[in-house]
Amino acid sequence: MVYITVVILLSSCCRTDLEKSLLHAGSNRIALEQFLNNNKSDTLKYECAKFLIENMPYHQFFDSTDLVIYERHYSMYANSWLTPEQVAKRLDARYGKIDPSRWHSNYDIEVIDTAYLNECIDHSLWLYRTKPWCNGLDFEIFKEYVLSYRCGNEYPNYHPREIYKRFSCLVDTITSSDPFVAAQAVIDSLSQDNVHFTNSLPAGPNIGVRTIDYRAGGCREYADIYVYIMRSLGIPCSIDILLMRGDNNAAHFSTGILGRDGQLRWTEFPEKKLHTPEEFHFAKGKIYHRTFSINREMIREIRKYTKTPHPTFALPQMVDATADYSPYAKDISIPLDWIYDGGERGEVYYLCLSQRLNWHPIAWSTIQDGKLTFNDVEGRVVFCLATYDENGLKIVSDPFLMEKETGELKPFICDEKITEEATFFYKFHLYNEWFLGAMPGYTFQGSNNADYSVVDTLYTIEKAPKRLYNTVCLPPTGKKYKYARVFGSPDSRCDIAEVEFYEYATDTIPLKGEIQGTPGCWYGDGSHEYTNVFDGDPYTSFNYKEPYGGWAGLMFDTPKTIEKIVYVPRNRDNFIRKGDTYELFYFAHSDWQSLGEKTATSDSLVYEIPKDALLYLHDKTRGMDERISQYAKGWGQIIW
Repeated sequence: MVYITVVILLSSCCRTDLEKSLLHAGSNRIALEQFLNNNKSDTLKYECAKFLIENMPYHQFFDSTDLVIYERHYSMYANSWLTPEQVAKRLDARYGKIDPSRWHSNYDIEVIDTAYLNECIDHSLWLYRTKPWCNGLDFEIFKEYVLSYRCGNEYPNYHPREIYKRFSCLVDTITSSDPFVAAQAVIDSLSQDNVHFTNSLPAGPNIGVRTIDYRAGGCREYADIYVYIMRSLGIPCSIDILLMRGDNNAAHFSTGILGRDGQLRWTEFPEKKLHTPEEFHFAKGKIYHRTFSINREMIREIRKYTKTPHPTFALPQMVDATADYSPYAKDISIPLDWIYDGGERGEVYYLCLSQRLNWHPIAWSTIQDGKLTFNDVEGRVVFCLATYDENGLKIVSDPFLMEKETGELKPFICDEKITEEATFFYKFHLYNEWFLGAMPGYTFQGSNNADYSVVDTLYTIEKAPKRLYNTVCLPPTGKKYKYARVFGSPDSRCDIAEVEFYEYATDTIPLKGEIQGTPGCWYGDGSHEYTNVFDGDPYTSFNYKEPYGGWAGLMFDTPKTIEKIVYVPRNRDNFIRKGDTYELFYFAHSDWQSLGEKTATSDSLVYEIPKDALLYLHDKTRGMDERISQYAKGWGQIIW
């Protein structure tokens, strides 16, 4: 893919982009040229055909029987109660593991036939001429965000007329010329459908239009769903990409809706509203609109300075949308003395975000007039500078934090001679632990009535817990209870992993009793029943089938006093896990330095760390969710 497209880009400057593309159409060239000639009398159709053909060399898809099995992971996950891991186990046993080495590349310019192009163009132009929200759009916007026939590297099975027939009823009565009105109508309907979100299905190419029916996968698949449907209806929309999230270790995809007069709204399937750009809550750094066209201007600029740009920018199919999304987007100038060698004019420098112990470029620039400036950057993230050659990325600065509101830059320059103690309770920020946020309002109750018609509230959780094992000591009252339970707050489904009741605060062995509770879990498969709350395993949990009314408790053989409660929230196994081996790193001398390994003996780890260091805690035993962090001594906590 890279070879053929680089050849096209670097071919004679005397040729037009269209001529360069046709040079590489192979046996498909005659048909494409005839298609162009046949449509020269229709100016709009010719311009559409020219736009697609000019950019087809930069698109490819894969073909292999292996990909049929790859797609079955999505369909099986969507149509069963199996986990992604269970799906993979069954399919691997039957067909063998998916092997990307068996996938064969096909370039659009060589194989896409003119009948397919004609179908896509005719339908899109019909929308452009007849639908009020599409009619009169800026034609460049129309070509890029309505006409385009693919989302990524999927097999080209997008037939817009067929999708239009399925979903046109959602917009048939709309007379508004505002694309946001039409988009909201689509969202109102589709947000009611069941979804099967997971990031645990195999990595591979985009699924294609069948993802509309599967509604399975991660944010990439969910963005594709909206793009296929909305473009088939004439609603201009883009896939908006964070090349790397500033608060996670992965890219992120959402759906941007382009209104008239340069307005922008965004959504994520299956949310129920269009958001303003200011409501985009992920830490960005940079965000881009994915385009069907190649960003020729960016390529021309970066190749003034390097023959080997980083692959992210070698063939960019994206345009910068950061300023459209963020009122805090700012141009930032990096002091040249932050670069280890002082900086070199003509060198390409990449602005990078963290991806576990690695760094991923999200923007590039060069030193001009004694300054290294990156345009339209949003803060609240930690960056690092790097250069790139055939040997890969080379880190050339210490990491630095950019404040969101002010744009102030703060380097992480640790003092290895001064250390301080830091305690870790988890290895990844807790926003993914959505169960925790619903726990305020959970009550622990004691009663001497089997139906809990009369209860005493022993304790109410007031704040979301921030560690695995949470201990509550109660004042001695002398009162005894035959029954004790945890009762979930409204809309929480009583998500909890473990509860232990102790007769006295000094006891180390919890009370035993007959396990009771409300039967039925949301999954309907017995995997998250109330009995899990007393199985001694902090990684199995209760998830009641209804939003409210769920509880789990014990009936004691004789009434007991209760002076201590220990509870464990339902979790995704990102808290410190007893028995796991961890290694803590800090950044210095252009790389991550180890502070040694420790095996956890409880739900916390204590390390002596260099002052003002950027940190990374790695669980060597299990798991993938880990994140850079810093210790805030004044707050006495880790900031992720």
